[in-house]
Amino acid sequence: MFKQLFRKESTPTQPLLTTSIRLQNDLWVIHPPPEDALASGTLGDDTIMLSGVATFQSDVHVQIWNVRVALVLQYSYRCSKTQQWQQGIIYEQGQTFEEPCSEQGGSPQALQVFLDKCDNTIKRRIEFGILLPRSLATYEHLPHAKMIPQVRVSVEFSKLSWTPAELAALPPSPPVYIDKEETCLIAGRRLVSESWRGGSVLIEREGPDKIVDSTSSLPSSSNHLRQTWIKNFAIASNPDPTSGPRQLRIQKRGVEGGIGEYTVYLWSDSFSVGSYISPRIEFNDMSPNCNIYSIQLSLVQTYSVIPIDEFKSGQYDPEDHQYPADTFLLHAEGNKPATNRPGNSEPTLWQGSANRQRKATTSPYGEETTAQKFIWHPKRVRLPDDAAMRPTTLPGTRTPIRVKHKLVVKVFFSVIGETLSGAPISDGPGNVGDLRMLVVNLPELVPSCCVIAEWVDLPDYQETMKKKGKGDIPVCACCYAIDCFPGSPFERAFPPTAIQVVSESTTTTLSTERKTPANH
Repeated sequence: MFKQLFRKESTPTQPLLTTSIRLQNDLWVIHPPPEDALASGTLGDDTIMLSGVATFQSDVHVQIWNVRVALVLQYSYRCSKTQQWQQGIIYEQGQTFEEPCSEQGGSPQALQVFLDKCDNTIKRRIEFGILLPRSLATYEHLPHAKMIPQVRVSVEFSKLSWTPAELAALPPSPPVYIDKEETCLIAGRRLVSESWRGGSVLIEREGPDKIVDSTSSLPSSSNHLRQTWIKNFAIASNPDPTSGPRQLRIQKRGVEGGIGEYTVYLWSDSFSVGSYISPRIEFNDMSPNCNIYSIQLSLVQTYSVIPIDEFKSGQYDPEDHQYPADTFLLHAEGNKPATNRPGNSEPTLWQGSANRQRKATTSPYGEETTAQKFIWHPKRVRLPDDAAMRPTTLPGTRTPIRVKHKLVVKVFFSVIGETLSGAPISDGPGNVGDLRMLVVNLPELVPSCCVIAEWVDLPDYQETMKKKGKGDIPVCACCYAIDCFPGSPFERAFPPTAIQVVSESTTTTLSTERKTPANH
């Protein structure tokens, strides 16, 4: 699911001390604020606590002077002019702790020091918590840009021999209190969720809400050394105000010459990257001379990559940095004719009564088809997984990478004896008609594949992970078989009292040189 996100970090050759960073989870789901909250210059309320522990081990000849723990958003992107990759930090929230730490307000010392008598080493540990702003940029990987959330732990230390009396005064090293290890799968990758007892020090923001450059490399004295360890993790966002899985309900109605009145229905009870949608189109008042040859359902993805300097200045237009769209053909039935003026001999999904000599027919979807009505209702349609498409960037997310989506319905049809404008054909045989294409564009937010019931239904992630009777719990829609998603039949998803909304559509002439949906 997360390409190159959980790579093993390199460590210096024969380090004087070693550091390990454990986070309670490798993935965190936040709930961005409304778009108008960004206009106020704030990052939104802090509602999600990222908790973890950093452990340091060294021999008795090492003295740690301070430790800095920071949340960092590292942004890498390909410059459109030079095609060279550039990298920078768009956000940092950190705090530095010295050894020994004095007690502040009765709180326990942040950096704890212990002696491990087994191997005569000194262990230090700091348990931390970081409140995540709701509008933080989410984890992202695209061909031209990457956004990696990180926890960075920097240690300033020097060589110093402890006296026997000082070593004897240190408390023994306690065990790491892991209550229980629970595992789950994220797109085939095993995720270990760990928890520990004890308090933690809260990493507070430094100054007002703003984007700042990295300040983790603090100056040190000439005999001090500094080493930094990095733990990558992922942040996803959930657009649903109830914090549960996103429910999709689209009902669009329109009228088009020749094909008459139509209604497009798209629905899903767990809508996200890698999940599914159920499509249905009803044509209620078609011309008896109308033929429908093919119906296609596609998802179009566009994204913008904003240079870091422009993003920090706030003076930019995402449209100026937009890359060509990616089109994913989700489902198609029938074939687009090879000619611009097909006739009755072409294979059709539906043929008007005048064209089929008023013979009764039955829809291939098990619903009755009359001379004026046709219902297209295929089975569930799978959305591309995380490796192919990315979630939509929510309006309340502050990020230089902005992704947009729209669902596109295309219907290829003709009216025998008519041109595109509906006029009689005067320059050819009367048993053909101009090939037309009805296009319905439906902009829509597509959440992350992690926004599913197993991840977001319960208030506490640990509680979700400990459901009885469950083994490996997939917490990503990409891991599911399509039949395992929750779903509603059409009658329940759209009861008769549902409000219908008129949508805009377009009809165009077509070139038959290219046949893929992306080229029209």
